[in-house]
Order: sequence, then C-alpha cells, then structure tokens
Amino acid sequence: MKRLLLIVSIALMAGCTDAGKATRTLQAAGYQQIEITGYSVFGCSEDDTFNTGFVATGANGARVEGVVCSGFFKGATIRTE
Repeated sequence: MKRLLLIVSIALMAGCTDAGKATRTLQAAGYQQIEITGYSVFGCSEDDTFNTGFVATGANGARVEGVVCSGFFKGATIRTE
C-alpha cells in the first residue's frame, strides 16, 4: 500500500508542471539555455497550479535557478533565487 501511495504521489507531482508554458515564458523574458528541472515544491504560492523549476542563462549572461509559477486561468510568474 505504501508503494502505491508513493507512486501516485510522484505521478501527481510530475503532473503539476507545465514545461511548455515555462519555456515560452522564460524565452520571452530573454532567458537562454533553458533546462527544465521538474516540479518545485516550495517555489510558488498555493494559488498556483503549476510549479516548474528551471536553470537558465539570464539576459545578463549569469546562470540562474528558479521556478515558473502558473495556473489554468492566469499568466506565469518567474521567481529566481
């Protein structure tokens, strides 16, 4: 039973990312060499449906880690560390 719960939890977390929207949002903001890292547990508020972690090169050339927070009926917000 514990194994099933673990598998279901991982599947649900994997479904809580939107790599396509995150990539488009980051590209529009000038980020390059974007790598989607998956679900980010603490990156967004409880009102956000999708929490997509990333590592990218910013417009100034610095390597940046962060998360793109988004939802079904709202835009996307980039949060960096």
